[in-house]
Amino acid sequence: MTKINISVADEIKKFKELLDDGIIIQDEFNNKKKELLGKQYMKFNNIFLHYNFIKNYYC
Repeated sequence: MTKINISVADEIKKFKELLDDGIIIQDEFNNKKKELLGKQYMKFNNIFLHYNFIKNYYC
């Protein structure tokens, strides 16, 4: 099985196209966008916390 890495921006763009095509409604788009951006924030936050832990532990 091949894993494809799709960026958050690509995912949001995909859902925007669905919105523009009338497949989903504005609320669905807003909720998905919020969810995707939240996941991106959590991923960044975890990396930042890990970096600070290593920096404080080893320095």
